[in-house]
Amino acid sequence: MTDSLVTIARIGAPHGVKGHLKLHLFLENPEEIQGFSHFYLQEPGAKAFKPFSDFELSCKGGQFYVLFHGVHDRDLARQFTHGLLAVPREELSALAEDEFYWSDLEGLSVYNEQGILLGVIDHLLETGANDVLVLKKQGEQMEQLIPYVRPEIVKEIDLKEHKMIVDWEAES
Repeated sequence: MTDSLVTIARIGAPHGVKGHLKLHLFLENPEEIQGFSHFYLQEPGAKAFKPFSDFELSCKGGQFYVLFHGVHDRDLARQFTHGLLAVPREELSALAEDEFYWSDLEGLSVYNEQGILLGVIDHLLETGANDVLVLKKQGEQMEQLIPYVRPEIVKEIDLKEHKMIVDWEAES
């Protein structure tokens, strides 16, 4: 079942004194979170998602918050900071042919147009201008950042072949 899950949010820092935690949503339409019926939680440090229903969502000023039942203190709530929320893929809106969920891109091998492996997509970052691919190479600590700009930089995405082609120079 966890193969069909899509991560939709990262749990942020506590907000207020009653145990609410900020949610950093990865949804184009944040209000969509209120329509999901099945949630899964991956606690910080855990390797797997577990079914999750013992919580309340709230929205204030466009910011969404989660409150875990039985956790009504900011210090207790802090243990969930950096946890992840996911939903089954079938609950998400259908995507256009040239759109992808971040979780579909994570783990893709990224090659430049000369066929040089630049790294593997570890995660993506949201910035004001555009999203950014964060690449890592096996055995290296350094990360490489590449703007996720289509079609100028990201030329091809092949989920079946598990690779992406970009117009980007290899670092020497």
